[in-house]
Amino acid sequence: MSQLIKAMIVSVGGSPEPIIVSLKEYRPKFVCFFASEQSVEKIWEIKNSLDFSVTDRKVLLADPQNLTECYCKSLECVERVREAGFCKEEVLVDFTGGTKPMSGMLLAVGLAEGYNFVYVGGTQREKNNLGVVKTGTEVIVKGPNPWHLYAVEQRKKLCLYFNRYQFTACQEIILEALAHCQKGSAEEELFRGLKNVVEGYLEWDRFKHDKARECLKQGAALLDIFARLTNNTKILSFLANLHDNLNYLNDFASQTKGYQELSRYHILDLLANARRRYSEGKYDDAVARLYRSLEMTAQWKLKSAYNINTSQVSPEQVPASIREQYTIKYGKGDYLQIPLAASFGLLYALGDPIGEVFIRKQKEIDKILYARNHSILAHGSEPVRKELYAKFEPTVTCLCGIEEKEIPVFPSLDI
Repeated sequence: MSQLIKAMIVSVGGSPEPIIVSLKEYRPKFVCFFASEQSVEKIWEIKNSLDFSVTDRKVLLADPQNLTECYCKSLECVERVREAGFCKEEVLVDFTGGTKPMSGMLLAVGLAEGYNFVYVGGTQREKNNLGVVKTGTEVIVKGPNPWHLYAVEQRKKLCLYFNRYQFTACQEIILEALAHCQKGSAEEELFRGLKNVVEGYLEWDRFKHDKARECLKQGAALLDIFARLTNNTKILSFLANLHDNLNYLNDFASQTKGYQELSRYHILDLLANARRRYSEGKYDDAVARLYRSLEMTAQWKLKSAYNINTSQVSPEQVPASIREQYTIKYGKGDYLQIPLAASFGLLYALGDPIGEVFIRKQKEIDKILYARNHSILAHGSEPVRKELYAKFEPTVTCLCGIEEKEIPVFPSLDI
């Protein structure tokens, strides 16, 4: 560690000897002395005892018993080190000297910054081994930043945000975690893997399936390494679900020429996305996706079964029983452009089972579509109520002929 140390933050109390021992051990180029107005005179004594030159800055406290001031001044110490151009790996915090509020707040701030720590203890103390360390018996106690032991709340937040599909918030937590992880550690492998996984699910939520698949592959590979190193059962369970999602995306890609051709997979994906928006309380977004699922079902069925493109329908493709009606209502030059309800009407005229289901449920669907069309995200000003989604989703899944097990589900994270 001493070979890396170029800067130190040192809390100064009434005994300069432990600090002198620490500074001689690490021989930094730069020192920020954290001292009270009462102990500032000790800094001259400390510097005068060193056998090497050092650049220093001083951060002084008016009240070394005031927790708020100690915290704010500890932040100022960090700022002095940053201004001097040192990165966290080059900084060591010695919190031996000063009052307990000084040491405690400096420790808390240094912990958040990812600095390593040192403390000077001793084999013998004054006052029946209860007082200060006797000069000449100092012992340096050193160790890495124990951030991972204190990161329980960050992990809880990460799981909470991930399981609520708040992937952008997850990215911020992961970046902070990676800034504190020890290089080459299993923990770093975990957060590197989660970084890719979170990005993958974020892109999937944005319907960018190709990029999502690539990110999830990379994340799964890194988490596999972590799981082998630690045999972490929670990550192994998470990985099993992640691989199921990857298999779904692989099948999706292979069946649609890289997600390009309209397919049943697109409908399943929209329904899954609608459920995620519903779980977030975004009912307008959720219902908009259900509506698009319904529309896409008719478009897909007409294209795949009858080679009919709803935006460019030849009159000859329409059964004679409804051809004149459709030509008058939907004719655009030489072709017809058919909207949602008419698409299902066309399927009914063609004898398709999906069209028959639509006609059976048309009154119910019309009521739902009326409410949707008068919502803020359509043509009105009323927000969608939770109850509308609850009515709409079973109707859509029934009409699309979709079973529950087909709809992809993102895994839950527990670390």
